[in-house]
Formats: sequence, structure tokens, C-alpha cells
Amino acid sequence: PDDEALEPYVAGFLGVYRRYGPVIRAWMEEHVSDPEVNQAGVESYTRIAAAFERRLRRNGAPADDVTLMALMAMLERFAYFHCQAGPSTRDAGAARGLVAVMRRGFFAA
Repeated sequence: PDDEALEPYVAGFLGVYRRYGPVIRAWMEEHVSDPEVNQAGVESYTRIAAAFERRLRRNGAPADDVTLMALMAMLERFAYFHCQAGPSTRDAGAARGLVAVMRRGFFAA
């Protein structure tokens, strides 16, 4: 995602996670035994990580495997806790807050 698209991208991920969280967690935690379903998860994870890697590189920030794993783990765990929270804490500001952390912690050169 580019700079303008980062917040809508994260907001979209939160929406997808709200609907498919158990499946995403199963992929992330390698609990999927069906090879086709597992492949779909790997491809999705790879596309998201590749988009973040491109953005990190464009910003001159580190884009090594450890950084990407940390960024992906933060995105998934944030989505998990966000979706587990009560409705009063599930507002539009969640994506904005996470994007602020991402920009300061990952995308700053």
C-alpha cells in the first residue's frame, strides 16, 4: 500500500479479520491441514508482506525478513485484539492509530 492507501488498507484488513479471523489465525499458526486452503493463506500472507516490503524500501526503511515478520505479526495480533474488544472500542480510529504506529516504527527511514 502507498502512503495514502495505508489507512484504508489497514481498515480493510480489520474488516476482513472481523469476518474471517479464525481462518486467518489458523493460517498464521499453521493449523491448516488442507493443502489448498493452506496455499491460499500462504499466498495472501505473501501478497501483504510484499506490499509492505515495497513500501518500506520506497521509504528507505529496513525491509529484511525480521522487520516484515514483526510488521505482519503486529498487524495480525492488533486485528485479533481489536476484534475481541467490545463494540465501543471498535471505531474508525483503530486503523488510524495502528497506521500511526506503523509509520513511526516501521516506515520512517
